[in-house]
Amino acid sequence: MLRRVAVFASATEVATPDEQAAAQRVGRQLPDRAITLVVAAEAIGPARTTVDTALAAGGRVVGVGVGPPGETGGFTETRRVEDGDQQRREMLMLADAVLALPGAFDRLEEVLALWDAAVSGSSLPIGLLDENGYYSALLQRAGDEALDRFVRESQRGMLVLSRSLDDLLTRLDDFRPPETRR
Repeated sequence: MLRRVAVFASATEVATPDEQAAAQRVGRQLPDRAITLVVAAEAIGPARTTVDTALAAGGRVVGVGVGPPGETGGFTETRRVEDGDQQRREMLMLADAVLALPGAFDRLEEVLALWDAAVSGSSLPIGLLDENGYYSALLQRAGDEALDRFVRESQRGMLVLSRSLDDLLTRLDDFRPPETRR
């Protein structure tokens, strides 16, 4: 059962209208499904839009921030860590799945690095919201050699790609880790 999702979105204050619209849809749908949003506490741009929309819809939002305690940013809960690597690990540890909005990552290697940051042995699925073919284009640009180098066999079935947010959340909720050969 999907209870918490770590959302990664563009970290730029100036985002495309499509990126902002996707952030608003995610911010509305997560509370509708009783899913807690886990996000970087320093969220700006589309990430902040997701936070604000989720809070306005009555959702729970956990912000994971770097550095000493400070502003809570209006989050339901705030956690503090020492650096960006710990922030990413904490977000992934708290989550049942990852949801990447269009614009969150510019290169496939950034997406795949999430598995390196996750707790060892984790089977955390990564959902890619493929609006306007954003992540399809990243996957097409990545050669087979890059995928073979960065993705272990056990991880291949853990990338979940969909153009529909509703479908993506359903598939993440239904996700079962792929079986590996021995």
